[in-house]
Amino acid sequence: MAHKIKHTATAAKNPANEPKQIIIQQLEVRKATRTEQDIPKWRNAIKSAEGVNPRRQLLYDLYADVELDGHVESVVSKRTDAVCLADWHFVDKDGSPIEEINQLIDTIGFGEMIEEIVKTRFWGYSIFEPKFWKGLDDKWQMNAGLLPRLHYRPEAGIVTYQRYGEDGVDIRSGRYLKTVMEVGKVDDMGLYVKAAPYAILKRGGIGDWAAFIQTFGSPLIDATWDGFDETQKAALQDALNGLGPGGTIIRPDGTEISIIENKAKDTSDAHGSFTGFLNKEISKSLLGTTETTESSTSSGYAQSKTHDEQDNDKHDSDLQFTRRYLNSRFIRVLNAYGFDTKGGEFTLKGDEHQLDKTQQFNIVSTLMEKHKLPVDHDYLYETFGIPKPDNYEQLLKEQAQQEAAEPTPKKPNTKATREEQEGKKAAKTNKENKDVSLDDAKAQSGIIRAYNNFVEKLLGFFVKAPQDGAMLQSCTHHHTTITLSNGINSDTWLRQFWEGKNKSFSSTLFYYHSSNLTRAFKEGWGTGNTVQLTENPGFAYGGDDPAMLTAFEQNLFKFAGAKTLAQIQELNQFFRQSKSFEEFYQMAKPRTELYNTAWLQTEYATAVLTGEAAATYQRLKAQIDLFPYWKYTTVGDELVRPAHRLLDGLILPATDKIWQKLFPPNAWRCRCRVVPLMAHEVDASLLGAMQKRAKAYLDSTMGQMEKDQGWHVNRANSGEVFLANQMYTGKFPGKAQKSLAQLKPQDWGLQAYSQAKKAGKGVVKTFDGDRPDQAQLKDYNNRPVVVNKSGGPNALYLGMQEALHQPDEVWYQGKDLTEVYYVKYYKDQTLVTVAKVAPTGMQILNWYTLEETRKSIDLVRRGLLTYVK
Repeated sequence: MAHKIKHTATAAKNPANEPKQIIIQQLEVRKATRTEQDIPKWRNAIKSAEGVNPRRQLLYDLYADVELDGHVESVVSKRTDAVCLADWHFVDKDGSPIEEINQLIDTIGFGEMIEEIVKTRFWGYSIFEPKFWKGLDDKWQMNAGLLPRLHYRPEAGIVTYQRYGEDGVDIRSGRYLKTVMEVGKVDDMGLYVKAAPYAILKRGGIGDWAAFIQTFGSPLIDATWDGFDETQKAALQDALNGLGPGGTIIRPDGTEISIIENKAKDTSDAHGSFTGFLNKEISKSLLGTTETTESSTSSGYAQSKTHDEQDNDKHDSDLQFTRRYLNSRFIRVLNAYGFDTKGGEFTLKGDEHQLDKTQQFNIVSTLMEKHKLPVDHDYLYETFGIPKPDNYEQLLKEQAQQEAAEPTPKKPNTKATREEQEGKKAAKTNKENKDVSLDDAKAQSGIIRAYNNFVEKLLGFFVKAPQDGAMLQSCTHHHTTITLSNGINSDTWLRQFWEGKNKSFSSTLFYYHSSNLTRAFKEGWGTGNTVQLTENPGFAYGGDDPAMLTAFEQNLFKFAGAKTLAQIQELNQFFRQSKSFEEFYQMAKPRTELYNTAWLQTEYATAVLTGEAAATYQRLKAQIDLFPYWKYTTVGDELVRPAHRLLDGLILPATDKIWQKLFPPNAWRCRCRVVPLMAHEVDASLLGAMQKRAKAYLDSTMGQMEKDQGWHVNRANSGEVFLANQMYTGKFPGKAQKSLAQLKPQDWGLQAYSQAKKAGKGVVKTFDGDRPDQAQLKDYNNRPVVVNKSGGPNALYLGMQEALHQPDEVWYQGKDLTEVYYVKYYKDQTLVTVAKVAPTGMQILNWYTLEETRKSIDLVRRGLLTYVK
């Protein structure tokens, strides 16, 4: 029965003399309606919550029923317990604890509020009206003050007096604006909306299973009679109906009874499997994984490790979610009640002293590399979560034996002063190290060897740009082995660097990275123009956009140049820190392998996937009239990211702006794709929920993390494989960075202009006709170039075309490296053709003969040299 709570002098007191909530006293509070739930009611509840005049009563009645499921309760408890058991405390801006607020943290009310804040992720939205008072021990107490959800009108900011009423308390004005705390988004229906259908089906499934056992679990009875005496038949039927639990039966003479054992075990197992499947789906909906409080005997170490990592990520996400609301809205409530927060914040004890994995890794590597300090191996295994091999002791002995068998590297000459070594290092290198082989240089201490073995594994903790996170969790969950062309012999290359070569830039490194990445992108671009896009086999269509392909190539040139500069900068730092080639080699070799193999493999995979997605996008755009809807799909295997799995099956209009953020790839090595759908294949009534689902993903912690790493941008529109915040140019200080646009011929190992000019042949062809207002030509790389009538001299029109087709040098210049200089040497003069890379393609800006002055030559021969004859 409904009851109205009245605020009167004779009203019963709350426990511990806590004051009553003001808002709830005005409400006619009813319990949730307990009715039998089914899938149609679930759909109706969603429609009601998303209607023009949204109502959540049906949805919240359903959620109250879902919470009665034992598996749901265990999953929810797993997430709430991790936050409730965290060691919360409050400190001022100087880091000193504030006693009054820390007293509140140690109360039952604060714990209840923390639990309900986390539960908001399941319900979608919550409203709190906290109350504070001093207890008998003169310590502060609090009540969480969760208001009944059946009275929420989130869209209007109202708590209604009656659950189906329209009038209520406006919590977003007056005093309630400061004393009431809203948690969650007004349009979020919570995680329960995903788990509800499985809980409903499971309840029906268990009932069916029980009925099955009752019907088919008992043995069958085969009874016979003589077929003539109906009285005998009736007596036999009465005897069977009266069969007692002990199996006693009295039957008429002349009848027979046989007991047949039931063989329905396999079918009953099917019911159990179905229930297990539903539990797994509930776990995935609420937790993101299939494991919760139960463990599988078939789960191996790697699988359980993955679940542990995902659980930790989920716990961290819940902690951050709770912390944000405490430090924004709950602090506002505290201030409204007179608590002096002193600009402080809620945090977890120890957070201010804990180092993240990156910081720990840097400290450990410095101790081992620079200071040669021994570090306990068990510490490394435990700190960085790497499984210790079962035969660890045996491997350690074999390693020690191998080290003992290797020759000891000779010590370098250390008598000279540091200043003398810096000035004469390059000249004396061969003499000082003539007896020191590369194999000798590899003879490191056991702890250095351990460090090198850990490097690859520890990189998974670095998150951001390619150089810091390309090998983080991917949709493949492993590093794809890719055949890289034009391989670099790092031993030889590092020796050359030590001897004074490639100190400012390395054309070898640049061409290595740029050639592999452009090859990768073209591979994906070609695949994207042949891949089956529709779910109906037999339909295919083609498409290509050479102009966009040019923009992507320019982006890869810029990326490869920045990566080369970053690598050279690091090697120069190692060079300055080293007293011998051995020391330099120990630091530089692992780093060059990371740049030139591990990171490049991930970048290669990203270029392939981006190329395929870009080509697919161009084709999809051309077919919008036929396919007005797009569907986001994953590969569907066990390696798909949990975050991207939530997007699987998402359908939106092809013109929806969200595709500019969601069009894959959406992370390193992301293999997701988009397929088109015809209008009749789509249920338009579900599009609203689909859009909310997409927005929820973009606003999620993982979505924001991917955005911070440079994703959630439609690269097919931007013409970029790697965005600005994924470039290597931010890897080192600006003062040490040599601008890519200012690289000189000597940085590329080119001859001086006078020598290059001597190789020129023939003379420029003359032209005296009328050139077209606009012409489209192809350059040496078969890229389309648009030539407008306004440009260079008419007489050099044919020479301009020859410079495009057969240049001697091609330079990318300008702030964004979008200006392209084609240089062609002739006997009598040098012809320069200048083009601009634009989203619509390359356009000729001008062409002219080069004035042979130092200033003019330097303005042309600089930047990224992408081609040399």
